[in-house]
Order: sequence, then structure tokens, then C-alpha cells
Amino acid sequence: MGSFTYHVGGFSGANNALRTVNINFGGSKAEVRDGAASQAHVAVDVAQAFNASPALVIANTDMIHMPGADAAAMSSRYQNMFEFEHIHN
Repeated sequence: MGSFTYHVGGFSGANNALRTVNINFGGSKAEVRDGAASQAHVAVDVAQAFNASPALVIANTDMIHMPGADAAAMSSRYQNMFEFEHIHN
């Protein structure tokens, strides 16, 4: 069985891998209270990164370890992996 490793980096220039993710909390609110800490639960569906169009075939791209076009493209795939579940107040 093979393996894959993705170290997505690079923070400037044409291959900047930084991405902003905005998560819709659907009207849910975290309560700010003295002595209490709210927790927002966010699910991550890693399959979204591999199934985005075009699909990522690990056999063809099994390693990303340097800043560059591949790292920047992979970071774009991460943006749709996150989904708000609920808040514990």
C-alpha cells in the first residue's frame, strides 16, 4: 500500500497558499459569559479535497512538500471541506 504526504505552504507571491474560509453559523450564536467558554463544532470532510473538480488522484500526486503551484492548488481544495455543526454554550 502506498502513502501520500501534503505539506501545503508558501505564503507570498504567485503561489500563495493562504486561503480564507467563511463558515455560515446559520443564526447560531456563541454566548460570551464570564467564566464560561463556548465551543463551535466544525466538521471537516477531507474527501471534498480529493473529489473537487478535477478529482485529485493520489497515484498521480502523492507528495507536495514545497511551496509552488501544486501547493497553492491543493490549498484551494481545502476551502470547501468545512461545515458548521453546532455550538455548545
